[in-house]
Amino acid sequence: MQDARRRDIAVAVILTLVTCGIYGLYWLACLNDDLDRESGNNAGTSGAMVVVLSIVTCGIYELYWMYKAGEKLSVIKNYDNGDPAAPADSDTGILYLILTFLGLGIVSYALIQDELNKHYQFQDMGQGQPYGQQPGQYQQPVQPQQPVQPEEAQAVVQPESAPQEAPAEPEEAQAVVQPEPASQEAPAEPEEAQAEVLEEAAPENGPEGPSDPNAE
Repeated sequence: MQDARRRDIAVAVILTLVTCGIYGLYWLACLNDDLDRESGNNAGTSGAMVVVLSIVTCGIYELYWMYKAGEKLSVIKNYDNGDPAAPADSDTGILYLILTFLGLGIVSYALIQDELNKHYQFQDMGQGQPYGQQPGQYQQPVQPQQPVQPEEAQAVVQPESAPQEAPAEPEEAQAVVQPEPASQEAPAEPEEAQAEVLEEAAPENGPEGPSDPNAE
């Protein structure tokens, strides 16, 4: 099954000759839209406007369009070759311009269509990858990294840690910390010891009590 984007060049040429160039105008509009889409020129002139300007200017605008078509094809080729930053080649555009000036515009149409068909075939070989990327040269999409939060935000986000209790002191440390008990008073002497003390003191005074020095 042929891709709907591709056009049979032989059929397009025959229809252009049979319709006295009417189909050629439609072909020109389609070529313009295809080139703008594949080259990424979304702000370009529409195909219908290109046809109108070419008729109004008696083909002068078509010469300018042929030159620009060569540049757009060069951009598409650069994408297919994996070098999109390469400068556009203007030689192809000059060739299309000269052929159209010599009255061989239909040949320029056929050459442009052939390049587009090759591009479509090349893109199909990439198994549905975007236009202008060569198979095996495209990179896998990179997952976006999460933005780094500032220090202030991290301080707010982090939960406050619960206050930790002081570790319990071991029994030996508690024994050292406890105050020493107060010194106890000496126990009172028993009654027997008191009686012996009194007996020792009694002979000194005598049985009759102390002598009176004034009695003699």
